[in-house]
Amino acid sequence: MIRPEIEKQIDALVARLPRPQAAMLPALHLIQDDLGHVPVPAREWLAGKLGVSPAAVEAVLSFYTLYRREPGGKYVLHVCSTLPCALRGCEQVFEYLEKILGVEAGGTTADGRFTLKRAECLGACDQAPVLQANGEFHERIAELNPETGAVSFERLEAILENLK
Repeated sequence: MIRPEIEKQIDALVARLPRPQAAMLPALHLIQDDLGHVPVPAREWLAGKLGVSPAAVEAVLSFYTLYRREPGGKYVLHVCSTLPCALRGCEQVFEYLEKILGVEAGGTTADGRFTLKRAECLGACDQAPVLQANGEFHERIAELNPETGAVSFERLEAILENLK
């Protein structure tokens, strides 16, 4: 399951760090970038490689929303849902995306192109609302009119068009 090139990169990470466990986050990224997600056999392999329990790998995967435990769409859209983004219209962004993509948060479109997910803080609160598409940040994806409560999705529409 883990290609020799990826194993070699993970070995190089482990060799550079003071403890093998310190390589977990970048190793998970390497695996996910290669396989599209981190399947159970890869999790077990990584646990053995780093000398940790499979539960330790699972804990990391379940904590960080950017790791995928299941296959997803070609583009995984994470929309921040914490307070700054909520105040700037993230719920309207979710409603809009659910409508145009035809899936609820957590789902993947029938054509396998998009997976829509909620994210806990993408770390760009001053640029809310924020979307991350396959690791690439897109800030101020919607404009909220504070007087009317209306939301403009022009920037979000342009982002989606570029992903198609």
